[in-house]
Amino acid sequence: MQYRKLHTVGLDALVDTVVLSDDIGVNKPDPRIFIHAMERVGDMCPDSHLMIGDNPSTDIDGARGAGWRSVLFDCSAGRLSISQDGIITTSLREMIPLLSRSDNA
Repeated sequence: MQYRKLHTVGLDALVDTVVLSDDIGVNKPDPRIFIHAMERVGDMCPDSHLMIGDNPSTDIDGARGAGWRSVLFDCSAGRLSISQDGIITTSLREMIPLLSRSDNA
């Protein structure tokens, strides 16, 4: 499902690695999933990574706890959400510039 979403909106070419909790048996916000992701890409610097998630508790709080930057994706009609980084998005396409920046992992 997640891979299909990325492909549908054209983000798949901009994303190096996708780590799903179901694939490794560790659920967010457990920091081990974020550590696993950093190990997979070979970059253990937390602020080099960006978490895009739709759950403030598991995704955003988990990323925040691991030192990652984050974007809260909220497509609810009429409601915008802000992540720790102040990034507001209601569309996956709005994330393309975030992923295109050279300092994003």
